[in-house]
Amino acid sequence: MRAYIFIAVTFFLCGLCTVLNTILAPYLQQVLHLSYTSVTSIYISFYLAYFLLAPVSGYLFRKGNYLMGIRIALLLCTFGTYLIFMGGTYNSFPLVLGGLFVMACGISILQVNANPYVLHLGSSETSSSRLSFLQGFFALGTVVAPFVGSFFILSSLYHPVDGSLLDEILDILPIQKPYFTLSMTWGLIFLLSEIFPLPQVTGLTEKKETATQHPLKLGIVWLGMLVIALAVGVEVTLGNYIIPLLVDRSIMNLNIDMAGHLAMIYWLGFMIGRFSSSVFLKDVEPKVVLYYHAIGGIVLSLAACFATGIFAATAALATGLCVSILFPILFAIILQECPASQMQVSGYMMMANVGGGLVPLMQGLSADSLGVHLSFIIPALCFSVILLFSLRKPKLVKVTI
Repeated sequence: MRAYIFIAVTFFLCGLCTVLNTILAPYLQQVLHLSYTSVTSIYISFYLAYFLLAPVSGYLFRKGNYLMGIRIALLLCTFGTYLIFMGGTYNSFPLVLGGLFVMACGISILQVNANPYVLHLGSSETSSSRLSFLQGFFALGTVVAPFVGSFFILSSLYHPVDGSLLDEILDILPIQKPYFTLSMTWGLIFLLSEIFPLPQVTGLTEKKETATQHPLKLGIVWLGMLVIALAVGVEVTLGNYIIPLLVDRSIMNLNIDMAGHLAMIYWLGFMIGRFSSSVFLKDVEPKVVLYYHAIGGIVLSLAACFATGIFAATAALATGLCVSILFPILFAIILQECPASQMQVSGYMMMANVGGGLVPLMQGLSADSLGVHLSFIIPALCFSVILLFSLRKPKLVKVTI
């Protein structure tokens, strides 16, 4: 039981820290007067870590010493969030970016090692249900993050008495409190993992590979990296640009604090979609589920792009349901169809998470040139590529989310 609580808390913090970026970005944009393109450096710093740390994570996974990998990840998360706290103290945007990179290194290593660790904690018959349940705490963290960020960070943009938008804020001190708390929490979890013994498990003995082809010589791997990069990217960019859309005068004309609270609906849809899809995927082909989620994403993104008022806002918030199952289904389909080593392929798919930095950059460029409203054409294009991918996959794949 102790190990399950430990993993559940770490997954929750991973989700919280990841989605807190969507609050941090509009806040720093407002305070530091950054363009949409410049503020995407937050996402590039974060998701670049996934690209660079995949080989290290794969090494730790192959060795099978999962607890060692998890503890290293906890230390990186502690140090990374502390660097962000120091960035707020010294009003340093580069220091904040450095902290985000270090924190993301920890989260990427944690995800690679914690998932197989959970699978080895009990019988193989119940491994899928254990992992599915514990992954739900990551989704729970994504729901809580907008509320936490809006309360501690975005609310500082407004006058405490009359609620009016402050004319000028000279520092980024408000980010100190949440990130210092997160740093202490990560550090406490690390200390508790050292004080109270956790079950030590080892990875499966590696078998001699029967695959003769290097993964990068296979078209499915390159195509898989593309669609996973787009899937992660569209999830991140929608979560980020929903707040500027709600603030837009032609849409809802909300203040940024209220928009941050409403953004929680997007992540709530993400969590609901993740949990509910694990039920109907038992009876429906994953490629069919992927097809309809991509169609829904295209329609809703175009509605957010070309509609106005509450209809556009509702469409944008509803996209959380559409992105909820993209990554796990795509990941399973690619592993199922690729004849190369699944260990190697998984590493390359992990590197594709860098799309979480690239797609927001594309939408940022569009927002600066066309406006945030029309920039939602970028998510529609991402969903379109995923739709084409779903049409070419004939195989039935069992997926556990």
